[in-house]
Amino acid sequence: MITGEELSQVPGAAGDPLRAIQTLPGIADAGGEPAIRGSGPEDNAYYLDGVPVGYLFHFGGITSVLPTNMVDDFNLYAAAFGPEYDDVTGAVIDVALRKPRTDRLGGKINVSLISADALIEGPISANQSVMLSARRSYLDYLIRNVEDKESGDKFSYPSYYDYQGKYVWEVNDANTLIVNMNGASDRLKFSITEKSEAAKNEPIFVGASALAMSYHTQNIEWNRRITATAVNKLYAGHTRTASSVLIGTFIDADAAFNNLFLRDEFRFEPSTNHVVTLGGNYSKLDVNLDLNVPLIDCEIGEKTCDSEDWVREQIKNDFPVRSELLFAKDRWRVTPDLTLIGGVHWTHDDYLDRAYIEPRLGLEWDWTPRTLITAGWGKYNQFPQDEQVTEKIGNPNLERFRATHNVLGVAQKLDAGWSWKLEGYYKTLDDLVIPKREVHYVNGASGTAHGVELLVKKDRSTPWSGWLSVTYSQSRRRIDATGEGLPSDFDQPVIANGVLSYKHSVNWSYGARWSYNTGNPYTPIIEGKLRDDGTTYTPVSGEVNSRRFPAFHRLDLRVDRHIVYDTWKLNAYLEVINAYNNKSITGYEYAADYDDSKKKPSYQMPILPYIGIEMEF
Repeated sequence: MITGEELSQVPGAAGDPLRAIQTLPGIADAGGEPAIRGSGPEDNAYYLDGVPVGYLFHFGGITSVLPTNMVDDFNLYAAAFGPEYDDVTGAVIDVALRKPRTDRLGGKINVSLISADALIEGPISANQSVMLSARRSYLDYLIRNVEDKESGDKFSYPSYYDYQGKYVWEVNDANTLIVNMNGASDRLKFSITEKSEAAKNEPIFVGASALAMSYHTQNIEWNRRITATAVNKLYAGHTRTASSVLIGTFIDADAAFNNLFLRDEFRFEPSTNHVVTLGGNYSKLDVNLDLNVPLIDCEIGEKTCDSEDWVREQIKNDFPVRSELLFAKDRWRVTPDLTLIGGVHWTHDDYLDRAYIEPRLGLEWDWTPRTLITAGWGKYNQFPQDEQVTEKIGNPNLERFRATHNVLGVAQKLDAGWSWKLEGYYKTLDDLVIPKREVHYVNGASGTAHGVELLVKKDRSTPWSGWLSVTYSQSRRRIDATGEGLPSDFDQPVIANGVLSYKHSVNWSYGARWSYNTGNPYTPIIEGKLRDDGTTYTPVSGEVNSRRFPAFHRLDLRVDRHIVYDTWKLNAYLEVINAYNNKSITGYEYAADYDDSKKKPSYQMPILPYIGIEMEF
């Protein structure tokens, strides 16, 4: 219902349509990344041109890894998605890059407050074209280090880069060959001295710290039209994902994952009313670990958990993980007004050595020419996080955790460009992974997430356009051994977003966005317990997720100036983020003794102007 072009002009998103998806229903902000319908960002799958990517957002979610000028379209499947996607229990974001232009050589340049990117594209023969894009942040060049004069702590601005390339060869009317490459890298460095407040809380943080992560993907896609009603897509490629974490004397960990994959998708129409899709995926993942980390020796709900008492483990290990996935999907138009979608998903890996068969069902009913009723149901599973199944620091005997999705919705088109959509969902979660002493992790928790979402939209047929999204939901977790229930980390009962745009003329347009959500739950620290050294304290926690931050709200504004001269196009924009300078609390800083009465709030960013210039030629 909302296009990528509309999302790219949402105030506060700096022209990034993927960053603006948080204005859609059911999406909570988890440190800048999307937490969708009660699941965390790590429970989502991100696809780019039919292939999974390492990650979709840079550090802190400030921007996605894809420049706006390359995104053609994307689909957000918040729940009950089809069997063709990978194993996740949250949501799927499927992004499609546009094809390179074929008429002439052209390019785009985009300069914003924190980064710059450039794109060049065009034909290289009558039936071949190419597109290349690269972006780099530059605040770390302008401001090398920020130093606290009292403590001596140093902090460097996060840096990132990303790149994309696409080559298209229209071999003939039946065959197209596409070569894709994309990647991203993020880095952050800081150092803490013994004089800092952080060191007084946790001496293990003293020293140099650095965080880095990256991914690089290369793949070949062969599209072949076999008959008028049969198409095959074959993908072969490689992805390398790497991460490095150094935190004082606490953690020193390097991990690299090289994945070779082969994916095939065959779509055909066995009869007039059926569209069948069959496919599969095989991957061989080589894992390389070099870890010097503490072994977690805590359980959920413990009042004290002193990391200084944890035993350290040195791990150097290389091993492969092979996995297979098969799926089948049938889209059957039973009547002109009723479509049924059925599918099945099978997956297996040789590390946990377990196989899962999961059915998926969907329904689309055109109740009236303007009213569509939809329903979906499906079973899903997800591989635990890497550290949870790694030998010595995790439990390689874990099972995948599972989910059941139930969705029912109705959408209606009205006069004058208005439309609305109402959708309810109920999701159950089983075999969730939680910390457990001695074995490190167990499948010991379950949960539910349910809610109702409303989206009201006005299209661009008049100068005024925009949408209002409102979500009311609840996300809970349950410790199976004790029966204890608690809010999930991403439980935000009320989320609301209003986006308003006004196109004053061909040269000027204006926009506003107001966001509101219930504050996130958090586990309070109620006091400090003196350690044996007689100088430092161990934090004593209260009940898990028993408190909430105050409600968050913010107003962002945007103005665009459009200029067209011959083959040149220029768009300059100014955004004012947090226009009324609201001080929403995002966390707390504690004194060395962890006295709850002394904690100081941390606030969202103050009012901030943000500028950008986009040039196309």
